[in-house]
Amino acid sequence: MGARVLIVDDVVCSRHLVKRGLEPQGHTIFDVGTAAESIAILKKESIDVIVIDLLMPAKEGFEQFNQLARASGIPIFALTVNIDESYIKKAVLYGIKELLRKPLNFEHFNTLIEKHCPNKANRASKIQLTLPQSVLDAAQAEATKANLPLEAFLNASLSKMFAPSAVEAPAVAEAAVAEPVSA
Repeated sequence: MGARVLIVDDVVCSRHLVKRGLEPQGHTIFDVGTAAESIAILKKESIDVIVIDLLMPAKEGFEQFNQLARASGIPIFALTVNIDESYIKKAVLYGIKELLRKPLNFEHFNTLIEKHCPNKANRASKIQLTLPQSVLDAAQAEATKANLPLEAFLNASLSKMFAPSAVEAPAVAEAAVAEPVSA
């Protein structure tokens, strides 16, 4: 189960794009258009991370929303088209943990979920493997040499192993015709 994400953006299309990108990755999404709606969600739902648009025109309730979110310890990520010094100052003022540029990079978002909500990281696509201790020991030794955590090393190794190859395997076709068929 992934994280429970509250998206607060006054632009319906933006909310739906983010929702469509995050739901397939195992996250549960709550999307609202105002600070007042977000306060209602925060009072009745357990939320792991909040994604807000910094440029929402309606400011009513935003301070209350911000106080409630900060008091609960929920990480807040800001999503915006434009990142300049004024947005960075605003992000710091509101206790924003991450400032993200639109369109949202969903892979990067999952990395941030793992960073800020390690207990709620996307586990929908993870696979449990049982390996002999000797294999784990060898993998740990290689991971240490590569200066990587074991999980990152295994992910990279498996990705390389199963990545589609640009080189065809002609040896299989040649072997099939190399053996004459007797009549």
